[in-house]
Amino acid sequence: MSLALASAAGAVTPVRTFALPPAPLDRALNSFAIQAGVSIGRRPGLRCRQTEVGLHGSYGIASALAILLRDSGCGYVLIDPVTILLVAAPGSTAIPKSAASRPAPPAPLVVADEISVVGSREPAPIALSPYAVSRVSAETLDRLGLSDLNGAGPLVAGMTTTNLGAGRDKIFLRGLSDGVLTGRTQSTVGLYLDEVALTYNAPDPDLRLTDMESVEVLRGPQGALYGSGSIAGVIQLRTRKPELERFSAALSAEAGGTQNGGPGGAVDAVVNLPLVQDLLAVRLVAYADDAGGYIDDANSGRDNVNSTRRRGVRLTALARLGRGWSLTLSGVTQAINSADSQYDTAGLPLYERNVALAEPHDNDFGELSAVVEKVQGTIRLRSTTALIAHQIDSRYDASASLGLLAPGAVGPAAFEDNDHKRLLSQEFTAASTSSARLQWLAGASYLRDAEHARSLLHNDAALPLYLEDRSTLVRAYAVFGEATLSPTSRLHLTLGARLSSTETSVSGRITASDGARLINTARTDTRLAPKAVVSFDLNDETVLYAQGAEGYRGGGVNTSGLAGQVFAAPGRGPQPNLYYAGDELVNYEVGLKAGLWDGRLNLRAAAFFDRWSRLQTNQLLPSGLGYVANIGVAGNRGIEVEATARANEALELGANLTLNDPELSQPDPTFGGGRDIPLPGVSRVSAGASVLQRFALPFQLKGDAVFEAAYVGRSRVSVDASTNAAMGGYATARLSVGAAKDHWKVRLVLDNLADRAANTFAFGNPFSIRTQGQITPLRPRSLTLRLSAGF
Repeated sequence: MSLALASAAGAVTPVRTFALPPAPLDRALNSFAIQAGVSIGRRPGLRCRQTEVGLHGSYGIASALAILLRDSGCGYVLIDPVTILLVAAPGSTAIPKSAASRPAPPAPLVVADEISVVGSREPAPIALSPYAVSRVSAETLDRLGLSDLNGAGPLVAGMTTTNLGAGRDKIFLRGLSDGVLTGRTQSTVGLYLDEVALTYNAPDPDLRLTDMESVEVLRGPQGALYGSGSIAGVIQLRTRKPELERFSAALSAEAGGTQNGGPGGAVDAVVNLPLVQDLLAVRLVAYADDAGGYIDDANSGRDNVNSTRRRGVRLTALARLGRGWSLTLSGVTQAINSADSQYDTAGLPLYERNVALAEPHDNDFGELSAVVEKVQGTIRLRSTTALIAHQIDSRYDASASLGLLAPGAVGPAAFEDNDHKRLLSQEFTAASTSSARLQWLAGASYLRDAEHARSLLHNDAALPLYLEDRSTLVRAYAVFGEATLSPTSRLHLTLGARLSSTETSVSGRITASDGARLINTARTDTRLAPKAVVSFDLNDETVLYAQGAEGYRGGGVNTSGLAGQVFAAPGRGPQPNLYYAGDELVNYEVGLKAGLWDGRLNLRAAAFFDRWSRLQTNQLLPSGLGYVANIGVAGNRGIEVEATARANEALELGANLTLNDPELSQPDPTFGGGRDIPLPGVSRVSAGASVLQRFALPFQLKGDAVFEAAYVGRSRVSVDASTNAAMGGYATARLSVGAAKDHWKVRLVLDNLADRAANTFAFGNPFSIRTQGQITPLRPRSLTLRLSAGF
């Protein structure tokens, strides 16, 4: 390996096929960056002449830029193989031949256009995209030592995660919460890995963010392009793709500890291997991650019971097949094993709880995908096929509900919940790739989600006290499309829609202390989700937009409960109902994006109003078993602001703020409860801020320090009065200090600086929450040291 790393070949300029119709230079460069897979930035204050340029055919990056920048007064510098910096061409309107070989300027000068795909399903610059998109870059993830979405939440306005534990959390955007419990409802946030949907009705699989290019967050309902399960927005994890031109490798190791808790550590390895120069390459990512526990169990006398182990591998192959064809094959596998849950028992000392049985949790995730693309002129054709296997196994101490589930039974009782999912998805899309005045995308998709869930209550007796075997099959078909017309160079009009049909069938059997009950039923939902957007570019750095969009989820079937469980007809009795209805959310939004002072200040602001009809939430029967209820009409209105500022070449600032009012405004009379009840798990106020300072160190080391702070407002864990505990209302902070030289980096991260013990999540066990207060504290102050090297 050492010999291979030492002899790694340098980068070779790749050849790409471009289809860029004549357009003003800035627009042509945006299209060029997208088709070339590079980022283009510029020195602050630089202005290039807006010549009308176009490009068709196969070119290397240098040759293509020479054509595009001719007579513009600008040249370029290659910062790295995928980052290009525009500079003033000295004394000439042409590019000096030596431009590409000049020493690169300091990295802080690069003000690159960030590219996102989540808004339109096709790559587009975030700065002028008429959507509420946030992007957390790989550099930010690395500087702050973030390895999962839970840690990235404070960087994104309006993003909230529950804190049930690794591989068990739900994600909410913009206060649109359907409840903190995980159950039968489909996810409100679409979670994607490189355009592949990772879940249907499962919690976040909590993939480790190793070798990621970025995390992109798109707020608001996205039913038109993403379908059901994106009612609150979309989060896309974008991985780094195989590089066809050069060998590279990276290795990092970290070790750390938690105050009054156990030690932890992680190892990450990345290898990029071109197999056929410019034609075929593979990229292998592997990691092992151990998080030390910090909760003690008074009943068993065990300390630090909530330790977690995570192991994962990701392999991606990219092949250029010629004539505009490409093939990307990817495989992901990850296993999370949590030794126990991480909540405290109210009334006991901090970080201590008392349960009769351990509550382990396993989350095993696997994905295989194939993406075939063909660029034909100004049209991109894409086929995406994915197969996902997701197995979630949990155990709860159900002793507190034993008398309700199995009258007469004695002793500690465990509730085993085993959920095995198999998801097959196929999507075809065709889209325009040019910067012409009419841009469009059309597609069709098929999804098949097969789930087998087995829930078992048992004690020391030989026979189960409660057993539910349930099989659910969901088939979803959809056609969708979107078109953007630009009557002028600054005005853009977008219309989109999705027509879908979902078939759900459920079968199974329940065996309980009071008898048995068979399950065999089916239902169909058909939905149309429209979308309309108007945007206007005030200048090259400022855009105003207004939009209306709709998201939806299909209905389903309630099954859990004893054999004699009564299910009322919808609207005719207290819930649960046998069938719960689909829900839909309509969003109206106006927003502003602006780049000020030559890009040194970037601002995004939005005001929004949401109306959520027939809101589905996971609720608990008195026994602790779950069901889905339609609880009425909810709404939210608010504002969100994100800003980044570059004070000078060394100092960068960031801030975000969300003010909103998520509440149940019109409760369903068959569910009960009062009006204007806050939606669970989300606060009315949240904010975050960060400061990045770069500095020089002895021995030609480059150093940086990042301080991040976040505030999470107060919220409630449920809309049910019997489980409506308070949580939140705390601030936390993180400090990260790093140094780098050549290929080596070292970083020290201190999390929860003030060692706050706030209650992040007032839930842990559904069978005891009504009789016992539950608290999930912040992880105590933690210190991590990471050493990494890249070749």
